Amino acid sequence: MGIKPLKRFGQNYLNDKNTIEKIINRFSPDINDSVIEIGPGQGALTGKLEGKVKNYSAVEIDNRVIEKLQKEFPKVKFFNRDFLKINFSDFGLPLPIRIIGN
Repeated sequence: MGIKPLKRFGQNYLNDKNTIEKIINRFSPDINDSVIEIGPGQGALTGKLEGKVKNYSAVEIDNRVIEKLQKEFPKVKFFNRDFLKINFSDFGLPLPIRIIGN
């Protein structure tokens, strides 16, 4: 992607395949889950989870990556916001909601 993580956002782009698989296995997604991903960055977790759950949203504060993520993962609903300032009702997801991030 060529975009460097920003320290001010505490970004750390996940790209180790073993770590990604461990996170996904530990999360153990179910098709009926409603999932919100915090900081999808370059989409490492997004790519593994988008087809495994019915309801998938992601919150990304960095507007440099939103457009690419939306094109790459059209089934995911992206929000360009600060996760700490969101209202969960904005997502319109059925409860319960599971949250994932690295």
